[in-house]
Amino acid sequence: MEEINVLETPFDIILNNKKKELEDLYNLKTKSKKMTSNVNDINFMDKQLYNKINAAIDKKNKDSKNYKKKNEENMFSVL
Repeated sequence: MEEINVLETPFDIILNNKKKELEDLYNLKTKSKKMTSNVNDINFMDKQLYNKINAAIDKKNKDSKNYKKKNEENMFSVL
């Protein structure tokens, strides 16, 4: 049986398009582990946010005891 297609409102069309877009992004993310295949597609503000997040993660890692201990071991092994 075929569904009877009721007239879609503009909101329904936009909602369906966004759902399709999210599904495509999800499939891309799960397939390649990346949200975009081209870095140039990311806008400037998002790039700044990513850089701030990565800087905070790096700072947190470098402040950890394990990182400092590993660094000291590497220094002594070089000498």
